[in-house]
Amino acid sequence: MNPGLSDPHNHVPEVSPDDAWDDGECFRAGATVLPPKRVRSAESERQNADEGLRIESNIRRVQPDGETAGLVVQEIDGSVVRLDPDAMESPERVPRQMSGFQERPAAPETDPAVRNESKWGLGKTHSLRWIVGTGLGVATVIVIALVMLPSINQSNAARPDQAVGLVIDPKEQVREFDALNAMVGRQPEAEKLFGSYANATIAEDVLPLVRDAKSVEPLIRSSHRPVDAPRGWRPQSGLSWVTAGEGLKLFGVLEGLLPDFSPFRAYMVVSGSALLIDWKATTAYSTATFAELLEGTGNPAEIRAFIAPSGFYSATFPEAEYRSFQLVSADGRDAVWCYTRRGDAADGQIAGIFREGEILEASREPTRVTLRLARGPDGAAPNQWLIAEMLHKDWLMP
Repeated sequence: MNPGLSDPHNHVPEVSPDDAWDDGECFRAGATVLPPKRVRSAESERQNADEGLRIESNIRRVQPDGETAGLVVQEIDGSVVRLDPDAMESPERVPRQMSGFQERPAAPETDPAVRNESKWGLGKTHSLRWIVGTGLGVATVIVIALVMLPSINQSNAARPDQAVGLVIDPKEQVREFDALNAMVGRQPEAEKLFGSYANATIAEDVLPLVRDAKSVEPLIRSSHRPVDAPRGWRPQSGLSWVTAGEGLKLFGVLEGLLPDFSPFRAYMVVSGSALLIDWKATTAYSTATFAELLEGTGNPAEIRAFIAPSGFYSATFPEAEYRSFQLVSADGRDAVWCYTRRGDAADGQIAGIFREGEILEASREPTRVTLRLARGPDGAAPNQWLIAEMLHKDWLMP
């Protein structure tokens, strides 16, 4: 211990072997005693005031009067404190409340129409008498209908004095089929005929190959242009040969490509036993060119072109009175507007070409027609024409 920090007035006696603790009684079992509280003595406070700050213990333990300091030990023997059930009071029982009988409320009245909805899909059983009666009733109705059928048919039967409709003669029908089959087999002849026509350079070579040579001779001499094909050229294989017509008025159409790869369409008919070319239909001949029709001039008596529905109207041609079409030249380069007056014969014929059917929709594809045009009313543009007559559907005249 540092001698400089010792208190000269607090001398601890030396410990001898015979010394013993004088406060041993405080360690008796069963009590717990805290150490005595330390208090400062007046002498210690006086010395601290005289000597200044000293770091040492000057607190003395003062034992309270009548108490002894020491440890109190309480032994736990492991016993358990149990509750006595006889000492506990049981809770008071509540008497059972009995309610009277309550009658189930009556179901609301439902509509008779929907009362049996839950029975849908369930078959009904009928008595044997009802089934037999129903079968006899149905059989009676059938027998009566069969008995009355001859009298009903007799009233609708044809009478001798009544006009009878057209009836196809079996012999005429056989002749038509024979002519059609014969026309289909004449494709090689048609190819050879068109080859001769393509190699003809003068009118004298063309006239023997065409239909109605006398009537078209002036036109051929004035406006025929030879086909641009080398000498000795013949149509190649793979051409299209289509036959059509009504009755014995059959015709065929040969389609293919020229040496310059431009398409051709040749119309051929049977005259006697020979196959001839229809020059007007093959060349799409028109009495006026489309250059003249665009200027509002020329002879519109016989115009071969493509026609298609249009929606172009004007104050001169209102939609309420006219139907609009577009007329395109055979080469597809020029076009004019043409109109039909609603209700006229030409309007019904041309509108029937594009009329919508029950299965097919209305067609708007250009169709070949042969028309007779007329100048429109006052105020019409030069390229607006009125269709006076439909000469024929397609370019071949009957």
